[in-house]
Amino acid sequence: MAAGARIFYCRTVTKNATPIADAVAGRIRLTPGPEFVDPGGAAAPGPVEVQQGGGYDIGFDIFGRDLNVMKALLGSAAENIIFATKGVAGANEKHTLKNGKITAWLGQVEIPDPTSGGVTQVYGVSGRCEWTSTDTLALMWVAAADAA
Repeated sequence: MAAGARIFYCRTVTKNATPIADAVAGRIRLTPGPEFVDPGGAAAPGPVEVQQGGGYDIGFDIFGRDLNVMKALLGSAAENIIFATKGVAGANEKHTLKNGKITAWLGQVEIPDPTSGGVTQVYGVSGRCEWTSTDTLALMWVAAADAA
């Protein structure tokens, strides 16, 4: 599963160690943190330095067929979100996001059906990963082969 706008079908999606019933797809969004601009002083007005701050922001979306299951995820405690997907050449992959907090309702969404070529009606929720001062990108998003 690569970061970006593409939605990936999942073998399973779990929140901590609990599978999310009828979850079928997910998306991970990785964006740089905010920029901080030094406005300069009276002697040299104008921006003099731009610094990247705050590392990265990791957002994610989960799509599932059961309206009530998806709604129940809103506002739940921050826990690991695990997407089990098919990767390159059909190999199983697992993407673990640390401290994922589901905060937004995406509503009903149509995604392409992988078998019929039509569309599948799903419901979506969205969230972000909560970083601590000791977290790094390598700790917040772990991608690995999955033997399952």
